Amino acid sequence: MARSQLSVEPLNDADRAKLEKTLTAAVNSLKKLGHEVSRDHAPPTIIALLQRITTDASTLPSKPGLRAMGFFFAEQVHRAHGADWGVRCVNDDRTLFLYTKDKAICLNPSRTVEQAASPDMGKYFSLEGIFSAFGKVVSHGEGFKELLSPDEARHLFEPSAYPGAWPVWGVHWKLPPWP
Repeated sequence: MARSQLSVEPLNDADRAKLEKTLTAAVNSLKKLGHEVSRDHAPPTIIALLQRITTDASTLPSKPGLRAMGFFFAEQVHRAHGADWGVRCVNDDRTLFLYTKDKAICLNPSRTVEQAASPDMGKYFSLEGIFSAFGKVVSHGEGFKELLSPDEARHLFEPSAYPGAWPVWGVHWKLPPWP
């Protein structure tokens, strides 16, 4: 696919309604698991809860529940660090993503928690690690490369052994791939 076919747009009313519905579904999934959580709890508290859930395979919700929690995770990054919601458009397909202000890094909410809960992928990164590293990227824009430790960097960039599986990517029309 040519890069020219990709665009990032602001959310329209339908996108906002879809996001709101998904965030409500995430809170309801957490309640079904026995976790009373409000959308206005402090973001680090919510991230810690999501991290605990993903490490306990016996209490994982269904795939739709995990995907909804991914949006709840992304909403905490948005609330805490100011990353922007946007829509990644490819032809007629509109997908909600979270972006750093300079569009250097994007996060795919529908995959984040699902990947963290996967035995294969969860060992490579944590939700708390992504949350922290993403905050540095938002704060420092394209200068983030010098600010991330190797451990922080691993939470944001995929290793060659798992191409395309990582929930966070460099946006290649803005930045070269991570070395």
